[in-house]
Amino acid sequence: MHNFITNPAFCLLIALVITLVGTPIARSIALKFNIVDKPDFRRIHHEPTPYLGGLFIYIAIIVAGFFAITNFMTLESLAPVSLFVGLTLVFLAGLLDDLFSLPAGVKMISIGVAASLLYVNGFSVEFTQYHFINYPLTLFWFLGITNSANLMDNMNGLASGCSVITSLFMAYLAYLRSDPSLIGLALAVAGAYLGFLKYNFPKAKIFLGDSGSIILGFSLAALGLMVGRHTGPMTTLAPIFLVGLFVFDTFFVAFSRWARKIYFWEGGLDHTSHRFVSLGFSNTTAVMMVWGINVVFGLNAVILWHSSIAYGTALAIIIFLLGIAFWRRLDQVPIIEKNETKK
Repeated sequence: MHNFITNPAFCLLIALVITLVGTPIARSIALKFNIVDKPDFRRIHHEPTPYLGGLFIYIAIIVAGFFAITNFMTLESLAPVSLFVGLTLVFLAGLLDDLFSLPAGVKMISIGVAASLLYVNGFSVEFTQYHFINYPLTLFWFLGITNSANLMDNMNGLASGCSVITSLFMAYLAYLRSDPSLIGLALAVAGAYLGFLKYNFPKAKIFLGDSGSIILGFSLAALGLMVGRHTGPMTTLAPIFLVGLFVFDTFFVAFSRWARKIYFWEGGLDHTSHRFVSLGFSNTTAVMMVWGINVVFGLNAVILWHSSIAYGTALAIIIFLLGIAFWRRLDQVPIIEKNETKK
């Protein structure tokens, strides 16, 4: 038992138990105070659903993450503190948005402030030796991945399942780095969303809300920087592949809406998962298909980690070309209407 408690895998168990026990409590609180997501033309659910799912996910990541840091400390002294503070800032921004519908700019500023805090404590896109280049790239990374994860939360279990898959692959790459604290942090994220998934898939008793989806993306962005730092070109590229599906879906939706002359932020049933439903698959099957694509991204990230520059570059080009082909085929699929969705 002592050996298990001192193993990074214990972080997954801590986070899992917290969300399994806590999520029904969050649901009760949301129902009591009418914190619910009401159906409209941009959403596929048909009845008001509580969306305070991020509350105990946040608690789980902080508690399990603190256990990882205190027991397997290999990071710089202020880095874990800045990570927890940054997560708290973005969680509060998401929570306030769930409660009061904040302007999008306020959330973006919150993410930028949190990312800046992490940047000065070593969380950086180390593209060059110059801060005036690395800093905006780091901001772009955090803002991009965080908002991509937020947009991925468009079907029951989709974002949570992708988070579990991606963070487990992050944990494996951290294992290859021989970094137990980083393994524990990644497993804490995996455990938190795995526990929540029980109440969100296939039928949702509660939604992530912005508080849950925003810390999802921010956590993965931070993990990606930690996994890829101070390594070679291919091992730096590997974490980017791990979040590749989030990026693909965001750009696919953005260009699709641009081509249809509608604003990107208007929302709609035009994501990758929705296109699968339009092809005739049920919502549940569509979600699992996207999970499968996420696993493929993860496996390719592992291959990249072990690749030479020549082989890794060739693989990245092939995957990029396949992604373009998939994009073009997916863009030909009609956009579904709300009443066409299947359970």
